[in-house]
Amino acid sequence: MKIRKCSFVLAPMLGLLFAGVSFAGDAKSFDELDTNEDGQLSKTEASMASGIDFAKADTDRNGMLSRTEYEKAMS
Repeated sequence: MKIRKCSFVLAPMLGLLFAGVSFAGDAKSFDELDTNEDGQLSKTEASMASGIDFAKADTDRNGMLSRTEYEKAMS
């Protein structure tokens, strides 16, 4: 009887744990987005990252995102 009660409590908790892990893994890394491997992200490359505001992330206004700018914008 105790085992069944525990499984009813643990199953949803484990589901939430794994759901959180899958959401965290959705963000693309800088290296995945830098398709031409020039060490910067163009607006086109950065557009493949969900939730990034390119104009706001491009703090030096050079039309490209450095790794630092990208990582700061995604944090």
